[in-house]
Amino acid sequence: CHSTVTVLNNAPPGFPVGDTVVTWTALDPTGHSASCEITVTLKDEEPGRLECAGEMTIDAAADRCGWAGTIEAIARDNCAVDIATLTQERDYAVGVTDVLFTALDPHANESTCTTRLTVRDVTAPAVACPAETGELGTFVGTASDACTATVTLGTLRCEGVGADGAVTEVAGDDCPAMIDTNGARGVSGRRAGPARRLRCEVIGTDPTGNVGRTG
Repeated sequence: CHSTVTVLNNAPPGFPVGDTVVTWTALDPTGHSASCEITVTLKDEEPGRLECAGEMTIDAAADRCGWAGTIEAIARDNCAVDIATLTQERDYAVGVTDVLFTALDPHANESTCTTRLTVRDVTAPAVACPAETGELGTFVGTASDACTATVTLGTLRCEGVGADGAVTEVAGDDCPAMIDTNGARGVSGRRAGPARRLRCEVIGTDPTGNVGRTG
């Protein structure tokens, strides 16, 4: 008997991730049938795509030794319709920080990306050379900076002021001037008065190497 056998199955147009049971059925013209089942297993082994900026550079505000803000990454996946935005919001110190983002898709595939953030300190220390104090005529240089600063005296000299306002440098025993060993104090051998004054240059240096000067 040569007759045509009809073969049918209930397979969906597209298979979702996971197990799908497909039933195959064969029918002959007399109505006899036979069937079998197969299980189709579809695995999602492809990580999602995580997109973030490779590098970012931000200048710290003058009153901060760092930057407080948010860095974002965008996550996409072949098994997800929605696009997810990942954020990391915190305080970042001056210098280089590698910010790592990690995303897991619904089937535990992991993807990562890293943003290298550079926060720069671009503000020089504020320095001051205050008026003399003490019997010897002492200058103490000061410097302030959001990231701290070290203070040194670059130069220190004693000047005489003539009646006509002319300024001359005074040296020797008349008004000796010296920089103290800690580098931030200057002293003269006698107290500066109306006809004498101390002049100094204060240098403030922060950890990044920004330099502020006054004199």
